[in-house]
Amino acid sequence: MRGANPAAIVPFTACLLVFYVIRTYRWKILLSPMSDVRTRELFGPVMIGYGANFILPFQLGEVARTMAAMDRTRLPFMPIAFSILVERLFDFLVILAALAISLSMHDRLPGYVTTFGLGIGAVVAAVIAAMVLFVLKTDAVLAGLERTIVFLPAKMSAAIMRQLRIGVAGLQSLRSRRVLLVAGMTSVVQWAFIALCIWVSLSAVGATVPVQTVLLILALIVIGSSIPTAPGYLGSFQAGYVVGIEAINGDPVQGMSASIFYHVIYAATALALGMLALRHSRLTWRTLTTTDTV
Repeated sequence: MRGANPAAIVPFTACLLVFYVIRTYRWKILLSPMSDVRTRELFGPVMIGYGANFILPFQLGEVARTMAAMDRTRLPFMPIAFSILVERLFDFLVILAALAISLSMHDRLPGYVTTFGLGIGAVVAAVIAAMVLFVLKTDAVLAGLERTIVFLPAKMSAAIMRQLRIGVAGLQSLRSRRVLLVAGMTSVVQWAFIALCIWVSLSAVGATVPVQTVLLILALIVIGSSIPTAPGYLGSFQAGYVVGIEAINGDPVQGMSASIFYHVIYAATALALGMLALRHSRLTWRTLTTTDTV
């Protein structure tokens, strides 16, 4: 981060903390049909999950988050896990909109950026469609899945279907108009704060970019970090920033510098708050990584 303006750390961290709080409140709303848990009770599990994602590969921090939430909500593992899938649905909807707006606002983009953006958009749209289908046709999807896994041992297939049926309770939030409205609004607001973080990180290294580039970087880093990768989202943030900067013929070195600024503060905040939350919970790191969760 050599050459970065250290004063930018304060607004960046402030925006990031607001993002965490709004994200926690949205999760509380999504869990409200099943639990009356309060936002402050979920903040710890959220930060444990973020902190764990900087240590564990393949997004396994979400498993740690789910287990920590089990301790606070007294809900089974699968409904909580399904509520996190619902979170992803809202995230993908907002990010897909950001990507579409960005691509439409750029006058000229390198061919590979447009192709990549459209390809990613198609994948995200397919994921959203699959999740919506599961919500609307839950029984039919489960019945089809049960027929698909007939080749598995009877006990195994029965256990899989039993857990999925338990998990369906986590989709109850999608049947409430109020929950849908609040979750949708908070999803937009929370990602707006991450867009501000991106703008601050670029400004910190002297890069001036239009809003559509910020939206492009936002879409790329969120999509990239949603894919199971190495611990700490290593490479995902850097690729998003560099591709976004190159899309406007900017300096990729500045993009890399801004990504490091973003990554370091993001990681430090998540790890510090995650460890603090874990210390004040009844769980231990060993519990989160060895317990049979289901």
